[in-house]
Amino acid sequence: ASSSARPAQDKQASRKIGLVQKTLRMLRRLLGQCRFQRRIVKCSETIVVHSANAQKELERIDRQKIRVMSHPLMACPIASSLHSEKDGRIHIGYFGFLSSSKALGDLVEASKLVPNVSLHLLAATPQSQGAASEHSRQFSEWIQPYEWIDASYEFLPLEEVVYRLSQNDVNIYLT
Repeated sequence: ASSSARPAQDKQASRKIGLVQKTLRMLRRLLGQCRFQRRIVKCSETIVVHSANAQKELERIDRQKIRVMSHPLMACPIASSLHSEKDGRIHIGYFGFLSSSKALGDLVEASKLVPNVSLHLLAATPQSQGAASEHSRQFSEWIQPYEWIDASYEFLPLEEVVYRLSQNDVNIYLT
């Protein structure tokens, strides 16, 4: 009976050693991060953070240099559920300007390859006239037959953009 218990004990001891080694690696990495943070704070005039947790962590190094500024997106309302939870489709969002350099056509073509997809375009048209408005008209006509594409071409307030994007499974920004 003792010979069969021995391999189990060896396996348990091996797991404990592995856990201790993993913990030591994590502690070394954490210590390195702390040194790096300390160096950054010491070399900076002011450090701006976006949360009370970050403030609390860095104030241990130098309380005088840390400033909290809430991130503007934190104040924006977000949806309580995704579109896909309601209809089972994959919802892809795009936000940015509608211009010929953005390859939005490629996004539409790629989306055609995804079964059961909905594409939500928040593609504001630049204020300038001429080529931009002609491209916008052509693009709008091109996507019109696709009922799975929802497009908005107006400039929207940040809160509205964030809310709409928060309902998608994936959001894309093309540069």
